[in-house]
Formats: sequence, structure tokens, C-alpha cells
Amino acid sequence: MNLSEFSREFGLLAASGQDYPALIAEGQKLLGKLLAGRNLIAEAAANIFHDESFLQGQLLTLDPNELTLFRSPDGNFSLRLFIWEPGVTYPAHDHGSWGVVGAWAGEVEEVKFRRLDDGSREGFADLAVESKASLTPGKLTAVLPLNDGIHRMRAVGDLPALTVHAYGIPVRKGYIQYFDPAAKKLAKVFAPKLNRKIVVLRALASVGEEWSRQLLAEVARDKNPQLRDEARLALQKMRMS
Repeated sequence: MNLSEFSREFGLLAASGQDYPALIAEGQKLLGKLLAGRNLIAEAAANIFHDESFLQGQLLTLDPNELTLFRSPDGNFSLRLFIWEPGVTYPAHDHGSWGVVGAWAGEVEEVKFRRLDDGSREGFADLAVESKASLTPGKLTAVLPLNDGIHRMRAVGDLPALTVHAYGIPVRKGYIQYFDPAAKKLAKVFAPKLNRKIVVLRALASVGEEWSRQLLAEVARDKNPQLRDEARLALQKMRMS
């Protein structure tokens, strides 16, 4: 199966409205067929060095170790390559959508977590290890949205490991959550463009001038809920200072 065939069939699957078990079962079959061809990464690697437009067209995503291989025009799914470098600690995290994952090269350890708390405490999360697995080329795994898809991945050995991820329609956009299981903490991590706006909103709380109040009041009515919440919080801090 080539990328064009996979994109067509996975796009239909993502838009089918089936429940998660069915989506994952069929999605893993399709991803397994795509990776069996072994030519997907060769094309991407060649594009990195020979096609400047390929690099310029890359999305600014949350993960520095990620390369977008394909994104459907209708937003139903995306296909991404992740490179796990040895010795680099990647945090436990959740997902905004369901997805299927296939190991392509090297070995990856995946640890899946279940959340024990109810999420009512800001910045707090109590996690327990649910399972551990070793992913070698051809092995498949899957993730679910939000608290049902918390996991951590890392390369095993002295060489980088590569995995290919196909993600379906998101149920939450704009950010994911990073977890520190030992400290029982979590933090929201926003997409780069959104993160720049949020950093500025937080900074305006310390400005305290009329123009900053007006701008925060304007953004507090924005259609984006993350921007609204940050602007309102900044206004509260400004009033308290």
C-alpha cells in the first residue's frame, strides 16, 4: 500500500463515525500495510534534503521530534513520523484524538498510564502504570483521546527509534497535557502559535496600563476558549496587584 492509497482509505475510516475499538482495529490494519512497503520514510528523508518546500510546509507542532508526512485537506486525519533519540527523556502526555502507531526502526518502550484522580485539582494528576510494551519494527499500538490515552515513549538502546503515527479527528484542539507521574503534576502545552499569544497575555498581567486592560478585555471575549481563559485570569491578577 502506498501513501496515496493509505490516505484515501484512512480518510474514509476517520470520517466513518465508528466507535474507537473499530477505528483502531481497522486503522492498525491500514497502517501495517503502509509500513510493510518500507518506502515511506525513504521518501520523507529525501524530501528533507532535496525539497525545500517540504520543510517550509511543515506544521509548527508541539513536538520537536515530529515530522508531518501527510495532513488531509479536510482535517480528518494526519500522518506523522516521530524520531525518539536515545538518552532523551520525553514526558508522559495525553492526546487530543485517537490514533494508531507503528514502529518502523529501532526499539521503543511504551508505558501506558491510567489516571486515578478526578481532574478537579489544577495542575495535579495521580497516575498509575497500566502496561509496558516493547515496540520493534512491525509492532503496532494505539492511543485514545484525553485521559484514556496517557503514555510515555522512549528509545531503547544507543540508536534513534522511529515510529509512524496516524491520528484521527481531534476531540480537543490547541494543547496537550504533559505529566510528571513522580511529582503528581501536569502542565498544559500549547501549539507554538497559540503559545506565543498565551505568553503575551500572561505578561500583560504585570503591565497594569490602560491599553493592556483594554486588550485583555477584548481577548476575554475571543472565540478561542484557551485565550479567553488566559485573558480573564490575567485581568484577575492585574486587579489583585
